[in-house]
Amino acid sequence: MKPFTKLILVSGITLLLGFFVGRFFQHQQTGYRFELIEETSHDFPLGELSSQHGFESIGLELINTNTTLIRFENRLLYKAKRGFQDGAPVVRNLQVRDQEVSWEDGDFRYELMISAMLTSNKGEPAD
Repeated sequence: MKPFTKLILVSGITLLLGFFVGRFFQHQQTGYRFELIEETSHDFPLGELSSQHGFESIGLELINTNTTLIRFENRLLYKAKRGFQDGAPVVRNLQVRDQEVSWEDGDFRYELMISAMLTSNKGEPAD
């Protein structure tokens, strides 16, 4: 093999290796990961309501504690990350009554009323 061809080949391999190592390093520093442990759906008259427990991390976290989420349709209503060796905040006693949702997280008690809007964003009647 000619020296110029070897130089091009080694340079190309080094460039590709550097690219993939850089992407891996960047993902470890700022990458987003969510590992779902448990998801519970609740009957709600206006749409899908779910509570999720999982591990959420951004970048490389040495001590990863669990995160609790409450979602309504595609909206995030509540999110709390538990501290290391803390028992709260974790969603407990999630209850749905008509258009009202209530829950406790170990620190506070929440009550939320959700109702449909009479008009949509475009000024037309909502479905």
